Amino acid sequence: MKLSNLAVALLVAGFACGTPPLEGDLGNPRNPVLADTFLGELEYLSRLRCPDGTQPHFQRLSGTAGRGLRAACGHFVNGYRVRCIYLNMERRDFIDPHHPHHAEPVAVAGFTVAGQPDRRRLFWFER
Repeated sequence: MKLSNLAVALLVAGFACGTPPLEGDLGNPRNPVLADTFLGELEYLSRLRCPDGTQPHFQRLSGTAGRGLRAACGHFVNGYRVRCIYLNMERRDFIDPHHPHHAEPVAVAGFTVAGQPDRRRLFWFER
């Protein structure tokens, strides 16, 4: 079967535009960190630790780099720049804040998670 030039161009453009893989390391747009709300995102990021044990600095990505991306399940994800200042290490991690009653127990690659999530904060709306 021979594809038309237009079909080939569209197919190549789809693969060249940076479409992330369907799976991968925790924290990429197709495999985001799961959190229950925006506060859950901040709690997860505040519990991350750099390899030297210090708390990383994080900043929400602006524009199309951090907003408008969808996870594999269809939810919008939020992007963050996470930096270990003393180690000159930086990552871009994506968090999906649409998972009630969930706090990610594992860390993204290169980091560790300190402590346990505050379960009282996660379930404050339960009766």
